Amino acid sequence: MCSSDLGCAARISEWAADAPTDIIYQYRFAEGQDFSITVGEFDRKARHLASYLVNVKGCVKGDRVVACFSPDYYNQFDVVMMAVFYAGLVLVPVAPADPTKTTENLKNIVTDAEPTVMITDRFYVDITKYISVGGFQWEVYDDIMETSDARIDNGVGAFPFAVEPNDIAVLQYTSGSTSRPKGVCVTHSCILHNSFAIFATSKGVVQDARDRKSTRLNSSHFANL
Repeated sequence: MCSSDLGCAARISEWAADAPTDIIYQYRFAEGQDFSITVGEFDRKARHLASYLVNVKGCVKGDRVVACFSPDYYNQFDVVMMAVFYAGLVLVPVAPADPTKTTENLKNIVTDAEPTVMITDRFYVDITKYISVGGFQWEVYDDIMETSDARIDNGVGAFPFAVEPNDIAVLQYTSGSTSRPKGVCVTHSCILHNSFAIFATSKGVVQDARDRKSTRLNSSHFANL
């Protein structure tokens, strides 16, 4: 379906053009509710958010975007991830802190990452709003997606920054269980290699876009990216 030399974002974009009604994600939440999204809709949402980051927020290639989402909103996290890749930015995924415990690790990560934009969900914004850096405040995913602005361009050629295989895609932080969280740079080629390795373990079970692979990892975990 996709050329072998395409990166993560380009593969999704090509898939969306070829078969927009294919299901890309199906989520099962703790309450037993299912939610699915087609690759066409996923691509549209990611393009809207990517254009917002570049054309409204003024992000440039290499800028960092912190994404912190509670488990019930992991479907939104995945859109943010792909939007960041589309825009040539760097994703900083952060597992949500337990609201009953300290948010010190989250504060340390945000301070160290020096993000240009920080995005969260409606549930978690009440916790994250107390954690800011450089004058930036947290933005809520739903508010971004509802933004109507003439500068937002969802077109295929809307993003000016070419993404190379060795560009940093993700700044992944350690858990901070033994010391302050430490950032690890993950390239686009590394994520693709990891994806291919996971699918290789399926030993032919996963054949095409209609087959499904299950995971119980949270979306901010590197092995799930």
